[in-house]
Amino acid sequence: MESAKETDDSTSGVLSESVGEGYPAQQEIQNYDIYLSASPNDEDQRFAEEVYQKLLKENFTVFFSGHHNIINMDDVVQMIKDKCTKTLIILSENYSRDEKCTYEAKMAHMKSLNARNHVLVPVMFKKCKAPDFISHLCHLDYERFKDRPAEVMQEYFWNRLYKSLRYNPKDSVSPRVHN
Repeated sequence: MESAKETDDSTSGVLSESVGEGYPAQQEIQNYDIYLSASPNDEDQRFAEEVYQKLLKENFTVFFSGHHNIINMDDVVQMIKDKCTKTLIILSENYSRDEKCTYEAKMAHMKSLNARNHVLVPVMFKKCKAPDFISHLCHLDYERFKDRPAEVMQEYFWNRLYKSLRYNPKDSVSPRVHN
């Protein structure tokens, strides 16, 4: 039997292996820092692409469906629950109306509740009513800063986004309580 040849399948984000008749067999899916969730709307996707590129420049590993194929919703659950540390959702009216987006947000919210950790990061791209199950969460407001000078946008939106994505409460030192 011939040895398997490993290839990097950049369209799916999965390392595959050629076996037998040349059919690829999927191996373990890699881990990512961020699962980026955005509606399929063109304007939302353009913004998500900008976020994706900026996160890559900041050395985050990002799973974004605009660059990776997800075969079914079971794969979405596995990515959010097991393979991505945090989920970044791009909120807009389009996001709130999309069933797949709502499902992704609910999965990330459940992970956040189970982990009792800061793993869901909402970004308000376009003013909208946040889904009820995440309306209590703080969000970063892109629209508030989008028309400001670049240095203001960098300081008040992008730097806060990076800080929020890097934040791990387990790394923080709790203040001492004095009696």
